[in-house]
Amino acid sequence: MNDEFKILLDLVDEVVLDPHLYFILQDLKNGKFIELEWNKSISRKWRFRIKGDLLWTISSKETLIEDITVNNHSVDLDYLYTLIKNDTLTQVTFADRIVKKASEKLGYQEINTAIENMDTFFRQIEEMLVSLDINPKEKNNNQKKKGSYLKLVVHNSNL
Repeated sequence: MNDEFKILLDLVDEVVLDPHLYFILQDLKNGKFIELEWNKSISRKWRFRIKGDLLWTISSKETLIEDITVNNHSVDLDYLYTLIKNDTLTQVTFADRIVKKASEKLGYQEINTAIENMDTFFRQIEEMLVSLDINPKEKNNNQKKKGSYLKLVVHNSNL
């Protein structure tokens, strides 16, 4: 998978707010249509199937491109990239619009402060997760460290 596609699929996982994305692509080898779906709520978020088939093939952002171009499938990857990118950019523009409207109503400084506070909170969570990265041999200490992380989340959720 090329770097641009990888970056885009990472961005989808990070910023898309919709619970599902759905695309239909034409299989260039046999003319059939492929349904492609992204589901925010599951770990292997991508799946696809020939339109009308009962069973889905489960995929992930790491293997999606390879998965939809094997087993006698051939899709226009440039077209797929454009579909996913346009959908993601649409959501980004809605997010931008929300920030602008909220700034008009509540004031730029209040919105900026809220964003900075949330960024600080996320940084604290990331730092805590990094500090919890332990050697698998230390499994006995794992429960204690998880409890510390939960206390941090509960404490900071009151911001």
